[in-house]
Amino acid sequence: MRCTETIYARFGSKRALLGELMQRSVRVADARPVPEQDGPRALAEAADAAELLRLFAADISLGIERAAPLVAVVAAARRSEPGLADLDARLHRNRHNARGCARREEAPLASRRTRRSRRFSR
Repeated sequence: MRCTETIYARFGSKRALLGELMQRSVRVADARPVPEQDGPRALAEAADAAELLRLFAADISLGIERAAPLVAVVAAARRSEPGLADLDARLHRNRHNARGCARREEAPLASRRTRRSRRFSR
């Protein structure tokens, strides 16, 4: 009983505990928000779309590998724990936001390619 009481004293709910585990699984030892970490920031420096995709895949695959089991736990538990439904929805929103970040980073690359091709076609 004491261990359970300690966990609830620290986190307050299963939702808070699982949310913290998710953040730690993605961030690992880096306390900065994900968009400010080195891997995601390197996307802005990619020379072309192929490098962007390579950097994005290398960075995100590690986080997904660590987080996937927890996502499955949240998805399964949301049926019996109503408080987890919003966490599950947030996890899916964050996944879609990550895709959007990659697309936004690719847009400047496309613009640079267009400028280069115009410059060389003159």
